[in-house]
Amino acid sequence: MITFSGVGLQEPVGKKVPVRPVKRSMTLLLFPDKFGSERRSVNAQSAPRAFAVLCCARVAFFVAMLALTAVFLAACSSGDSETSATEPAPAVDPLGGRYLRFNQQWVEGLSADDVDLGDADGLFEIVFAGLPDEVTVYPSENYYYFILTLDGKQVWGNIRLPSRSRDNGVLSFGYYEFIEFPSAQVGKASGSKFFTDADGVVVTAVDRFTYNVFFKGKTVVFNLHQLDQTLPPALTLASDEKFLERTYDESGYQFYLVFNETGNYFNWVLNEEDGLPDVFDDFGGGILFGRRSGFVFWVDTEHDNRKVLAGVRRLNVQRNDYYDGPFDQLADNYVDEVQISTYIKRAFPSLDGRIDKYGYYIDRETPLRVAISAYLVYTAQSEMMTLAAQIAIDDEPMALISRGGREATD
Repeated sequence: MITFSGVGLQEPVGKKVPVRPVKRSMTLLLFPDKFGSERRSVNAQSAPRAFAVLCCARVAFFVAMLALTAVFLAACSSGDSETSATEPAPAVDPLGGRYLRFNQQWVEGLSADDVDLGDADGLFEIVFAGLPDEVTVYPSENYYYFILTLDGKQVWGNIRLPSRSRDNGVLSFGYYEFIEFPSAQVGKASGSKFFTDADGVVVTAVDRFTYNVFFKGKTVVFNLHQLDQTLPPALTLASDEKFLERTYDESGYQFYLVFNETGNYFNWVLNEEDGLPDVFDDFGGGILFGRRSGFVFWVDTEHDNRKVLAGVRRLNVQRNDYYDGPFDQLADNYVDEVQISTYIKRAFPSLDGRIDKYGYYIDRETPLRVAISAYLVYTAQSEMMTLAAQIAIDDEPMALISRGGREATD
């Protein structure tokens, strides 16, 4: 709902015009009912004519005042209309920034005409046409996600301006059929394509974090969310830990990626600078379960109760949904400042010479990236409680979490 507030027309506040006595003669004339001649001044013979002239003058005066008032009101009305037309009041968001989704559109979409999921060009045209004129891309690997319902299916996908190639005019588009309980026996439709100006997609940089994308007569402004990469003042680190980067996950969570320089391993620590994006249930043993996400955190009491990501639900990983973990949302827009590949190679020495600065393999034809999954992928909550018991007695709980509860290897 959009509410407009116009400029209200107010009645003009007029000045009272003082009534001045009309000078008929130097003496006061008192008129009897029928203009008798009992009392007369030396100008008594001209009194009737003067009275008639006075009445005509008064009528003319009031007519002129009415005309002026009409002109004034018309001018106010015209000015009000012009102001409303040229300066509309800003739209008011009745939800106050909250997100509201209705079942009606979801249901109606399920019975919509089928779309060939093998036609990436056709699907991209549908999705791009549905974009607003300006969007904000929060995930730090620059994915702008969408969900499309059609013909009994849910299609999940993304439009992406990849850091590696967007300045060369490349836009990435990918999608797949979402399946609630995926298995090897159930095949799902999927597709992807890199779009360029050869496909009619023109990507233009406005600045480092703003891009215009033009396609079929429509331009959409993509604003890439900016993340401060300086050392967070609220983050307590161990003496051998190094803060690497802030990241923004598609789940709505923000994280600090931390590297242990003694053990050469990663940990994901919850960034609470902008508040908590979930409601946590305390299961004891320092373990918190996120109601919305299924993310599991261990409370590190030795470092100001920072919350370390300890587990991600396996079903979410298999479905490749928004809660599959932060491994796929590195701070790509800051790759030169962070130098993430240096730490990936320290954690996994066998990757030296095999990955680029983003962590993509350079010895494979299909784009594939190193996943920093420094936590347990659990099936049942009982597995997390088992890990909690291990953490309580382990000399290096952060290392144990980074290994997902597995035994250390040389």
